[in-house]
Amino acid sequence: MNNIMNIIKSIISFKSRFQHEELHDGANIVIVGGGPSGSFFAIEVLKKAKKSGKKINVIILEMKVKEIEHEAIAFKDSCNFCAGGITPKMYDLLKELKLSIPRQVIQGQIKSITVQSHWKNISLKSWRVHSHKPRRMLTVYRGAKPKGRADAYFNFDTFLLQEAVKSGAHVISAKVEGISRDMDGMPRVQYNNGSGQIKCDFVVIASGVNNMPHKNEKNAMMGNLEKLMPGFRAPATRKTLIFELEATKELIDSMNGASYYIEYGSKGLRIELCSITPKGNFLTVVLIGPDIDSKYGSSSELISRFLTLPHVKRILPDNPKLKQACMCSPRIVVGTAKNPFGDRIAAIGDLVTMKLNKDGIISAYRTAEALAQAVFTGVDEKSLKENYLPRIREFSIDNFYGRWIYFFNRLFFGKPVLSRILYQAVMSERKVKVREKRKLEKILWQIASGDGTYKEILFEMVRPNILISIFWGGLVITVRNYLAELLFGLDWSRISRHTTALYKEEFDGRREYFKKLIKDENITSEKKFESMYTIEIKQGKEKVLGELGKFGDPDRKFLRPRFINIRKVAGLTNEVGSVIKYEIFHKAINFDLVLERVIRGRYMIYRIKGGFAKDGVLIFDTHENRKGTTNLSVYVGFDIPKGNGILERCFWIIFKSLFPFYVHDVIWNHSLCKIKDLAEESETVDS
Repeated sequence: MNNIMNIIKSIISFKSRFQHEELHDGANIVIVGGGPSGSFFAIEVLKKAKKSGKKINVIILEMKVKEIEHEAIAFKDSCNFCAGGITPKMYDLLKELKLSIPRQVIQGQIKSITVQSHWKNISLKSWRVHSHKPRRMLTVYRGAKPKGRADAYFNFDTFLLQEAVKSGAHVISAKVEGISRDMDGMPRVQYNNGSGQIKCDFVVIASGVNNMPHKNEKNAMMGNLEKLMPGFRAPATRKTLIFELEATKELIDSMNGASYYIEYGSKGLRIELCSITPKGNFLTVVLIGPDIDSKYGSSSELISRFLTLPHVKRILPDNPKLKQACMCSPRIVVGTAKNPFGDRIAAIGDLVTMKLNKDGIISAYRTAEALAQAVFTGVDEKSLKENYLPRIREFSIDNFYGRWIYFFNRLFFGKPVLSRILYQAVMSERKVKVREKRKLEKILWQIASGDGTYKEILFEMVRPNILISIFWGGLVITVRNYLAELLFGLDWSRISRHTTALYKEEFDGRREYFKKLIKDENITSEKKFESMYTIEIKQGKEKVLGELGKFGDPDRKFLRPRFINIRKVAGLTNEVGSVIKYEIFHKAINFDLVLERVIRGRYMIYRIKGGFAKDGVLIFDTHENRKGTTNLSVYVGFDIPKGNGILERCFWIIFKSLFPFYVHDVIWNHSLCKIKDLAEESETVDS
């Protein structure tokens, strides 16, 4: 009897390969899994059914949900294995779909992404599509964990599932046990140990790769899928380690909405990719790398080794106060499934594919929307192959480009010399180009945030103008600065390295402000040598001013370059009238700095007296931008004398052409990083 039934099913299946099957009015669709992909599919298919004038019944089977007040649906105490980031691209897409994330679901806003390399951190502000259109990058929880959250039901997956219910979907709290076909070829879904069954016209598998058995394991569901979708193979995956740290309010505030993106570990902990994201009162950390793949040590040991890395301790100095709230080791998709569809059945979400190392939520939407579009042209295997498979292949092709991008990323950010060259190229671009023309910065932002396709990013990376920027703005300037550091004896080995360069638009705006502040009409970019540097110090203004007060003292620990003798010769600390004398190359060049004015206890204005830089200015600005955090900025501006006679003019023209103005950048960059360490009382030793 069973053999006869199997023969009949085979005949029906063979016939369906040549027969176009459409969803009829009143068709039943069952979605296995109520995560983002399942909810997105329900929303999209019901929207398209309404437009086509068809009535479709959509049922979502999800074992992790329960009803709460007013029959609303929410996820139980569960983890959905995700970092919980809403990328700018996903946020834009939600706006297009008119899906507004409730305020209670949003845990925070990412204002910037800091890419940490072997040389220095590169802070990237949120990129805008147009200058007048700000974009948002948000953090959310995907499930009810970490345990003990008062707002456990306010999470992104619950929000999407409730939106699916509003669109007309029905949710049943159930565990799916298997899927079979009736004699007529229609799927039948069994759930809750066979106590429940639903005959349907189409089945969508949105259960996610982490709810499926491991590679060498088998279960009834996987066996069903391989029979129902002939040739189906789940996508390749690799392990991750995700954990939540309960952090102090001071630490969260000090991060100021910055998410950290780290692409190297150490010899003792091999990491390819890591992200640290503030989320409410917690920090979500994601680790990917060879030691995570091989589980080189227990998860607790891996976490401990990670938190003690020198470059991680710079970000998370409060290690003893960080409490681990939860931990999981989910798999992340790094490939594409084979044949993820059959007659009246198809898979979506990360059971099919996802954007490499990024944005599983937007991948869930793209596959769900593609399938929702495809089912209205046909639910048979042939129709799905024609209309659904091409969209899946787009992901696969884009991930091919993504692998090259991450190869280059690891190459540059994982090597001290190469990371310094790339850092310098980005800073050179930042100082001379307006935002819209900073191509390198945009590329780094797109990689770190998940914005843009990998194909677009890779093609942009290999453009001649990008390679020229890396050579002239990166390699050449790095060599020049390194030689200057050797000459002046500037040692970086025991100093934490931080960005001090300003954006061009910020430089222009602050120069105009300083010009008005000191009432000096001669401060113009056309006439004077100008440079400005800034650094964020996690201390109050008084602490920073205390360090600046040592400027010129013989026992100071900053601004001590070889061949330049800097000493205080008159006056008191940070008081008007104090005089600092510069003697360069054994008094071959010398001049005085006189503290001319102190304004609102914030600005200290030194005037240059004598020497080639006569009447130039040095300005310190200590701005406490929020409690316990001060921005220290230094502005240097001076002119080269023109001379009176022909000989004098020729001399100063030659002097100006030969004078190494960039030395100011090298010396003050080093000094500001040292002042930061001293003010924060943390001298960091690099690995």
